[in-house]
Amino acid sequence: MSGSVEAVLEVERQLLGSLLLLEDSARQRALAEHLDPGDFRAPQHQEIARVIRVLVEQGVPADIGTVAAHLVEEGKSLDEVGGSAYLIALQNSVATSAGAEVLLEKVRAQARKRRLALAARAVAHYLETGDRRAQEALEDLRRALEERDHEAAGPWPATTSAADLMACPPSEPRWVVSSVLPEGVAVFAGKPKAGKSYASLGVAVAVATGGMALSRWRCEPGEVLYIALEDTPRRIRSRLEQLGATGADLSRLHLAFEWPTLSDGGLRALEAWLRAHPEARLVVVDTLQRLRGRQDARTNAYALDYETLGPLADLARRHGVAILVVHHTRKAPADDPMDLVSGSAGITGAADTVWVLRRTRGAQEATLSITGRDVEDQELALRFEGGLWVVEGPAQEVMATREQQEVLETLRVGGPMRPSEIAAALGIRAEAVRMRLSRMARAGYLQRCPDGRYAITQGPSGEEQGARVPVMPVTPVTPVTPVTPVTVLRPGRDRNTVTGVTRNTVPSEEAAHPPAATRPSPPDPTLGDPAPGGPPSPGPDPGSAQDPARPSPPGPVLDLPPQTCGGRWHPDPEWPGWVRCSGCLAYARIEDLRPGRRLNGPARQEGLL
Repeated sequence: MSGSVEAVLEVERQLLGSLLLLEDSARQRALAEHLDPGDFRAPQHQEIARVIRVLVEQGVPADIGTVAAHLVEEGKSLDEVGGSAYLIALQNSVATSAGAEVLLEKVRAQARKRRLALAARAVAHYLETGDRRAQEALEDLRRALEERDHEAAGPWPATTSAADLMACPPSEPRWVVSSVLPEGVAVFAGKPKAGKSYASLGVAVAVATGGMALSRWRCEPGEVLYIALEDTPRRIRSRLEQLGATGADLSRLHLAFEWPTLSDGGLRALEAWLRAHPEARLVVVDTLQRLRGRQDARTNAYALDYETLGPLADLARRHGVAILVVHHTRKAPADDPMDLVSGSAGITGAADTVWVLRRTRGAQEATLSITGRDVEDQELALRFEGGLWVVEGPAQEVMATREQQEVLETLRVGGPMRPSEIAAALGIRAEAVRMRLSRMARAGYLQRCPDGRYAITQGPSGEEQGARVPVMPVTPVTPVTPVTPVTVLRPGRDRNTVTGVTRNTVPSEEAAHPPAATRPSPPDPTLGDPAPGGPPSPGPDPGSAQDPARPSPPGPVLDLPPQTCGGRWHPDPEWPGWVRCSGCLAYARIEDLRPGRRLNGPARQEGLL
């Protein structure tokens, strides 16, 4: 048998196999309307096509069982079509019925070519022999050419008008996990060992038991198939114990530790399992690479990825289930979570839903980005607690709340602090801290003291207004040693000497608390310890229980740059050449504040200028 004839027969076998796989009666009926047994070359194919068309016209779904039963009812033997084994081989010749329309068009096109060739040979024969039937043969050839031109573009898939669609809207998607996981194929991507398997197993247990997925959404119970291709029974058992599923009814959760690849019949095996479990709602595949097996590196990567997930998506939609496929993310960073999914755009393009888990190694917190055709784009904040992933809420809101809690906890430990001190305690940039403090002050959680420090806002009855912030678990903050106020000395114009604190550092214990023997006695007990060679440092915060009534300014107001706290500079008679702020009681040299002169950097940094 020539290769071209064998290719024709293979297309016929694939078409008949696709028709036997079809479960959509409307689609099967539309295809049967264009099915002509005379278009098939092999006699057994003609007989099978005839029976399929008769069954569909009678309103009976055509499959292996109904075709065999109909032949028996007609008094014919199954051997006429190759026996039941041949019917099974036809169905196994294709993995899915997605391309039935294309195969039907190929069979019809092959039949037209055969009819044209036969008509042309008949015309040539009759003309050569002078047979009077030559005219009839020419008419047959003309009709064959017209048929080719008329049906060159058909048949086409079933269509519906927009008016019918608006009058009878399609049903809503079937949700496996409300608002985040509808029916169809979903890709769950994340770094290796990021917790994807824990999350997917937790969702599987929730669906199988009717529990809470990710501790947030109640699931409708149903059958679940969990294909763990990278784990062992011992490991899965341990995870189930961590999830607290030991006493739950896990009879609807089916585990498989081996599964054929898609190229070796894995898709047909999934189809068979779903047919045997009509109450199934979820299939989890861990991981995609293990299921699809080896790929031809010479083939286009996009086409390979799309052809891998496309049949899975068709299978999920036919059975109304979700197929959650665990996958990995790429190493290169990306702003768009979709760009983090490993592989080509064919994976995210074929998927109905995409989950991307982002988690810093060793951290308990993570972000889950969700996008898809039937879901709203969202980013959720997750927390890993003893093997269980818990959704805390929208990521942006939770992150803002965590940042606020860090600031509040720092202030509870260290008391009122300046932005630079909070930044040092949290280990982040001072500019970021100032923005955070400004937002919290506008929200009423903090108040800014006259000396530039921030404190937690107290309510009318003494409770913290910061307590209104939703409490999120945060990393404990190391207690901060209060920073001793800085006195700026300037013995010469070429060099500045800073006592106690240098730029961007916290004073050492000895610098902050010098030995008592080296401390001069303060001239005024309300003002604290004086600095060597300069005036005393500011005392307690104005208005506090330890602070006496603010003294009157000791002289006229000088025309110098105003203080950031709102106070004005006054000369201090006890310290010639020095001025004191009426707001925060800070000291500075007059020469450092002259207009046109550069202010001392460390002093400005510490809030003295």
